[in-house]
Amino acid sequence: MAPMETDAVGPRLSSKQFQQLPAGSPARIAGRCEGSVLMTTDGGSVKVSLKDGLEAGGRFVELVGTKGSDGQLCAVEVFKFPGEVDAELWEEHLKLAQLPQLQELFQPLGAA
Repeated sequence: MAPMETDAVGPRLSSKQFQQLPAGSPARIAGRCEGSVLMTTDGGSVKVSLKDGLEAGGRFVELVGTKGSDGQLCAVEVFKFPGEVDAELWEEHLKLAQLPQLQELFQPLGAA
């Protein structure tokens, strides 16, 4: 796997959390792509701009990138999940990761 082009690994977010980020912030969002829109696990949607050569349609994916100046996710990496993903369980994971007493358990290695 090639290294990502972003300097920082952003947090996993819901569409609502993503909307609150300032432009240029790193982010990771999961859902299903329908054209240039990611339908997220919290029922929202986020416009996406995929780096040339990336494909995200047809299955559950996690897009990694930064928030663009127009509010879209500028994705530089796509992680495709095999099979079906439980959207409720994914959302519960996002909620738990925001709890102060559990945050360190959800941080990427070396980020703390």
